[in-house]
Amino acid sequence: GSVLGKGGPGDTMDAFLDRQDGRLGPRSREVWDEYNQRTVELTKEEMQAIRRIRKGMFPHLTIDPFPPLMEFTTHEKMHVPLLDHAEPKRRFLPSKWEAMKVVKLV
Repeated sequence: GSVLGKGGPGDTMDAFLDRQDGRLGPRSREVWDEYNQRTVELTKEEMQAIRRIRKGMFPHLTIDPFPPLMEFTTHEKMHVPLLDHAEPKRRFLPSKWEAMKVVKLV
């Protein structure tokens, strides 16, 4: 393949100074797309998303950053267990230390 030349939006210094002076007017939302090598005009929604990201917020208002959590523990007895493990044998048999305490008490 042939080597692609590096393109650009033109004189970047002039574009920066025009943007700072406010002489661009409606073209102030134009940005250079490095991937596609062309100038792209951002919409109002994209500009709002960029402002929200710069402020450290979520880009869209429709996203709830803190959805209500499902509580796993309640005071009510659950009919279906949270974990589906077989009960270990040690829960049904008294431990060695419990047996020694019973012998000591009796």
